[in-house]
Amino acid sequence: MKNTNSIKRKFFIYQVFAISFFALGILGRIFQNSDYDILLFRKPIIYSLYMICFLLFYITEVLSIVFLFKKTRNKLVLLTYLILIPLLILHFFTWFISSSTTISTKLYKYPEIETAILIENGHDLLGNHSRVFETQNNFVIKKVALVTGVEPPLEDDSSFDVKIYKDKIIYTYDDGFDKQQLVLKYDNGHFKEELSE
Repeated sequence: MKNTNSIKRKFFIYQVFAISFFALGILGRIFQNSDYDILLFRKPIIYSLYMICFLLFYITEVLSIVFLFKKTRNKLVLLTYLILIPLLILHFFTWFISSSTTISTKLYKYPEIETAILIENGHDLLGNHSRVFETQNNFVIKKVALVTGVEPPLEDDSSFDVKIYKDKIIYTYDDGFDKQQLVLKYDNGHFKEELSE
């Protein structure tokens, strides 16, 4: 009996941790869908660790549910977890499909402009891309532009170029066929993509 109570206590503690981690992951996804993120989490090593933690969470959660199936005879508890497993699997696949791998990030600061620019190169299931973020405090970043079909960056950064001209930043990149340009206009402390006519 004591052994069973100990298992239940440990399982409850794990579930509190797992649900908290799961909730933070959902909040983080909502934050990202609003085009905001934390600068630290865009660094390739930190982002990879975060992805590994999420994967371990899914594996241990499913294993713990299977373990609980064997230990309990409560049909209501079993029904609850039978509903939870498909939701976990569905969330995992949507997270996997929408997630991307960050190859490199580089922060550009200019004395003329108080807002810094972060360029992130990566790829997902749809191909290579560059995301351009702005940050004023080097903590919270906001996405200002997304460029798809970008050639993977070289180690010496020779596959793209960033230059500032008065109130504009021009990001030149290679799309595999030709050189393309993304022009970001600086106005009232923020960057906006300048669409070509």
